[in-house]
Amino acid sequence: MKTRMMRIPCALAFAGLLAGAAAAGTEQPAGGFSPTPGMVSMMTLGQAGLMNSLFSNEIYGNTQTKIGASRATAGYVNDALIGQGVPPPAWPAFRDRARVFVLPISMMKELPAATGAHFLRINVEPTRVVGSNNLPVEPVGNSPKVELQYFHAPIPSRLLGIGLSFEHDGYDLRYPQDPVNTLGRSRRNAWGLQLRYAEVYTPHWGLAARLDYQRGKASYTVSNLFMRQRQDYDENRFYAQVEWIGTFSTQDIGLLPPGWLLRPIVGANYQRSFFNTASASVLHGKHEDYGAAWVRARVEKQQAAGPQWQFLPSLSLGLEAEYANDVDLRLRDRRYVLASLGLAVVGGPYRFDLEYNLRHGVDSRRKAQIISAVLSYQF
Repeated sequence: MKTRMMRIPCALAFAGLLAGAAAAGTEQPAGGFSPTPGMVSMMTLGQAGLMNSLFSNEIYGNTQTKIGASRATAGYVNDALIGQGVPPPAWPAFRDRARVFVLPISMMKELPAATGAHFLRINVEPTRVVGSNNLPVEPVGNSPKVELQYFHAPIPSRLLGIGLSFEHDGYDLRYPQDPVNTLGRSRRNAWGLQLRYAEVYTPHWGLAARLDYQRGKASYTVSNLFMRQRQDYDENRFYAQVEWIGTFSTQDIGLLPPGWLLRPIVGANYQRSFFNTASASVLHGKHEDYGAAWVRARVEKQQAAGPQWQFLPSLSLGLEAEYANDVDLRLRDRRYVLASLGLAVVGGPYRFDLEYNLRHGVDSRRKAQIISAVLSYQF
């Protein structure tokens, strides 16, 4: 059942994409295909490897999952184990094994413009998190998100954006090995302001960046055979992410097969969570910090110019290191091996990115498998 929940939205998105392509193919002018300024901008950014970084929330979603699992584990220790007087030698060995499905569907409308290109974008993004049921803490829940964004491309190689978002986090926290049947429940509703930026600086390098600020209302409930506690609190978040992405072809590196690209990626993110009460934080403070940096080498099929349909596979390997994590009191694993397999399908105003990402902690305390699918349609 869990596998079906991942595949059905992807299949529907892909079917809609192909159906739209057939319709679009019948509406081309008699003189041939004439791309709009917006399509030229999207192709320019796509050829530089910036589209997936700009529109995918895979890294953002994985960050929230890691922080949530850490807070859930620390909260369980504080409320259920320490609170009930369970001695540390009797505590279980904490591990984190999560499967995360990030499946956004977005529509982008190009607006009339005297110069450059202007867009409105609507993104509806369900996120599903499923933890392992054979570990001490099992988070299971959903985090649907809606985004309304305005983008402006003054030149084909630059894109600026601003947006509003609404996000609902709802997770049930199960503790399969708990002797007193402890259950947890976490809920949060948040409105956010977004800033987006992408630019191709040279034939070899480009940058994609994002800033998010959210104001949210949250609650956390924990109960077992002996007690029940609920706390309501404010939780606001500031999130920043940047990726510096390179593009090199067989003309630059002779070892690459013709038609393939090497994309070295250097990225980092940072999040600070603010609380209106210190008791809502596992640190008993007014804020918590998280940050990571990563390097990846990505190899992918090169996108050719033109509106024709293309299938562009990719794979990547990399390393990630956390430089800040205030809430990993029970799940400390600061270094990760990264691997991914992806496929982009592009044609005319359509783009579909499907990617599998693996993040495996070097100390084997944490492992996450993330499926992200980004369907983008420009009209």
